[in-house]
Amino acid sequence: MSGCPSEETILAFVEDRLPSEQRSLAEAHLSRCEACGSLIAAVAATWHAEGRLAEAAPPPRAFAPGEQVGPYVIVEHGGSGAMGDVYRARDHRLGRDVAVKVLPARFARDAERLARFRQEARAAGALSHPHLLTLFDVGTHEDVPYLVTEWLEGATLRTRLMRGPLPREQVLRLGIQLSQGLAAAHARGVIHRDLKPANIFLCANGSARILDFGLARLTERTEDAALTQSGAVVGTAGYMAPEQIRGQGVDARADVFSLGAVLHEAVSGHAPFGGDSPVERMSAALRDEPPVLPGELGAVIARCLAKAPGDRFQSAQDLAFALESIAARGAPLAVRRRPV
Repeated sequence: MSGCPSEETILAFVEDRLPSEQRSLAEAHLSRCEACGSLIAAVAATWHAEGRLAEAAPPPRAFAPGEQVGPYVIVEHGGSGAMGDVYRARDHRLGRDVAVKVLPARFARDAERLARFRQEARAAGALSHPHLLTLFDVGTHEDVPYLVTEWLEGATLRTRLMRGPLPREQVLRLGIQLSQGLAAAHARGVIHRDLKPANIFLCANGSARILDFGLARLTERTEDAALTQSGAVVGTAGYMAPEQIRGQGVDARADVFSLGAVLHEAVSGHAPFGGDSPVERMSAALRDEPPVLPGELGAVIARCLAKAPGDRFQSAQDLAFALESIAARGAPLAVRRRPV
């Protein structure tokens, strides 16, 4: 693991939600890092005293292998996240494996989370691009809402970065793919608003996918405004653009900032805006200039991370062009720009 784990990883570790590979990496880090070990112990002790761990002990509605969810047969549990559990399932009608994402029962009773889950389905269903997760179906099983997407083999960028930074060529390839995916989403009026390593999937075949449009804002729909104008900051500290942190309106340039933060971390192994708490990381994003990384790629990333939206690339497509130009002058990357 390069650097200390994020609060997301710590939370998932305490709640025993990390996949086995990621948990092993976290345990190896914790065995060497006294600060993180003490933090884990303090969080676990506090939550136990407050009854939060006991409250979370009863598992959410779980689906067993062989169980039918709509027309899909569950094969295995694939993982858990803040917005739901993911299962590998078989669609025997089309002879393919799919991912079934269900909202935990305690969240399904939460009107805001349920609305965000449904918004994810609307946002994802409006998109079709090789570097965006493909949505196949939505439904409800025993009052539990679910959505069905393609099943991916690989790991999230967050898991990969626990082993250290990526080679420059891989960062270029990743940046081109992600900026093309974002450009396609932006062309349909969808802003992701929560781009981060945990929401980027590295497929075994070398392709990347952007996951989880659950926080996306449909720019052409006004009925979703209540989800983003309640006064709460929605996003992830350390990756949000300054205007998003301030609760101001965001557009495609906020996603460009977030992608810049992701690429900075992929190159350096460290998030550009550090701090021991979400508040400190948000303050750093508002106040601090991250270290400028070397070369043309570093200059492109620095432009993405400009505080003022007007100083960034004005579209994800512009960012894709810049990265493709760097790639064309370097080693062949075998990457073709796909039409948006």
